[in-house]
Amino acid sequence: MQARRFPVVLFLLLAAACGAAVEPESANGGTLGTAAAAAPATAPVLERVVVIGASLSAGFGLEAELGKRVGFDAVIEAMLVADHEPVANFAGPMVFLDPFGLLENQADKAELADPTLVMGLDFLFWYVYGYKHDETERVRDLETGLALLDRFACPILVATLPDMSEAVGKMLREEQMPAAASLAAANERILAYAAGRANVHVVPLPEFLGRLHAGKSVQVGGGEFQPAELDALLQWDRLHPSLEGAAAVAAYAFETLLAGASGIAASALRLEPRAAAERVRIGSGMRRSEDGTWYHPVGDALRKLVPAASGG
Repeated sequence: MQARRFPVVLFLLLAAACGAAVEPESANGGTLGTAAAAAPATAPVLERVVVIGASLSAGFGLEAELGKRVGFDAVIEAMLVADHEPVANFAGPMVFLDPFGLLENQADKAELADPTLVMGLDFLFWYVYGYKHDETERVRDLETGLALLDRFACPILVATLPDMSEAVGKMLREEQMPAAASLAAANERILAYAAGRANVHVVPLPEFLGRLHAGKSVQVGGGEFQPAELDALLQWDRLHPSLEGAAAVAAYAFETLLAGASGIAASALRLEPRAAAERVRIGSGMRRSEDGTWYHPVGDALRKLVPAASGG
């Protein structure tokens, strides 16, 4: 009898979760995004956003935090107010295995999508990082990635490459890490490439992480991050951002776009990283308990029901 009732209970749980997600509430009791949705701004640059890149853009590791697969596109969606098509994400977590082939394939798909904005914050990462025959290959391989970006006439967001040496021994191997001189040369080349192209905007990620490492706070959008929060912005591997870290990076990137591109009203975006992360959690089916911790009402209930049902 217990097993027979299980599908009905499951249906009710799912219906309750879906119904609660219609008007998600913030931690302070207000609804998230309702006012913005009532009168959306217009910003042609944000109409068709396309994401290309590696594991940051693919949302590597966020499934463990959110209970479902979520990419960088979900974070972007949480910040867009202007009318737009669903954000297309062609990024992949396994780019390091074949950066030349996989990133070219992403560029092909992105080109067909006719984007109004290309976000490739880690698109160039594995052209410089990774296994190489010698250090000279790092900057030389970078040229392949830059050439792919030449396909796009729309605004492009790329990033200079941060020093991720803290990930060595965790997610990176020593031989995958560029020498300091190689990394500096690669970043100089990225900046020189962008200097000659009005549509290319460079997000200074080394500056963002560098300030936190140096014990300085970072102001991003409507939020400020303190050095003590660095651990919360990165996953255990010290390479990939947490959900809040990804939201901070997205807001930092959009601030770069607003500073360098025209025709985008500030009201077209919501650049509060913590609020954006909260919207993604709620959109993933999570709820916040009275003590402030996040949980999955359906997932937690199923973990209790499934053993009982299977036990008959």
